[in-house]
Amino acid sequence: MAQFVNMFPVDLANGPALKTLNQMHSANVKANRVGAIVTNNGAPVTLSGTCSGTAILADHTTVAMTGATSGNQAYVELPSACYTMEGPIHIFVTCTDANGTTTLVAASGYVRATETDTVIDPGTIIPSVSQLIQAIEDAVDSIPADYSSLLASIAPIFSTEDAYSAGDYVWHSGSLYRAIDNAPAGSWNASLFEPVVITAESRFTVGGNNAVLLQRTEKSANRFIYYDVGNALQDHVGETISVSFDMKASTSRQIRVNPYQNAGYSIEDMVYFTPSLDYVRFSFTTKVKNYGAVSGVSHNGRIGFYDEVGDNTISIKNFKMELGSVATPWQMSAQDAYAEMMNTFAANVATVAEAKAYLGIE
Repeated sequence: MAQFVNMFPVDLANGPALKTLNQMHSANVKANRVGAIVTNNGAPVTLSGTCSGTAILADHTTVAMTGATSGNQAYVELPSACYTMEGPIHIFVTCTDANGTTTLVAASGYVRATETDTVIDPGTIIPSVSQLIQAIEDAVDSIPADYSSLLASIAPIFSTEDAYSAGDYVWHSGSLYRAIDNAPAGSWNASLFEPVVITAESRFTVGGNNAVLLQRTEKSANRFIYYDVGNALQDHVGETISVSFDMKASTSRQIRVNPYQNAGYSIEDMVYFTPSLDYVRFSFTTKVKNYGAVSGVSHNGRIGFYDEVGDNTISIKNFKMELGSVATPWQMSAQDAYAEMMNTFAANVATVAEAKAYLGIE
């Protein structure tokens, strides 16, 4: 039985339904049902023909599907072949009878590779102890009395033996850099890197930085949850962003995600997701919109999650908002990582000498 049912209303007088699906995950089998509830000028149509579907995967291969009809409904359930490749997927549902073949639904979605049990430290949030020690050893002579800038090192030390891809972070000569182009192994080439300054104001960094601070903790509430996003979005009106989050609910039904009160800086679109009883990660892409000030509203912009039907405990964690059209896996914001490192060191050291002793540096 399909876990996620996507049945869209289709009136034959208006043409097929053009829809966006929730994110899907690899290794699923028949986890998604896609179909149509068919009417003609508002009146239900009894479907007497056959239903079929096709799915076009990210590599442009086509998966053929045999569907089913029942009354005025026609649908397909996605087989395992539809989940084998990470990337965009386009699904078409058709019905064939004596009068010909009619496309009822044209839907697009995204298949995300399922996470494995392997935990990988990408080296772009908090470095390993050995990397941190090496960073202090390399830069200790240049550290002022306030050595906190060193703790902004959230990347491996630059090495002439390593190649770097655009978007990678590295530590070089006491400063943090981000590759703006692919950098081959060899000597440092300043034209291929840009300096990174981590401050409370650096809300957005293209390349996966989480623009929303302190959002790893779970939020739970009845029917409604919101996130303050206006300050992070106000300098990015018109730009494309991706929003992702883990969500579950006590009752599995649609939750509306929208610009709360149409005020301040928020998302342009209103979308719907259907959570299950356990956490599932969802994502969507939209643009930033400035709704302006609204009388009686004091916030600068929020994203709201709302159950339109009734009481339902909604829980959300690992909320992330980033520039770009593809949502990347959750990570702590650079600012939160910096603050966590600062707090850890502040609890143990007060001087450079104590820092060296704490880390076992001679």
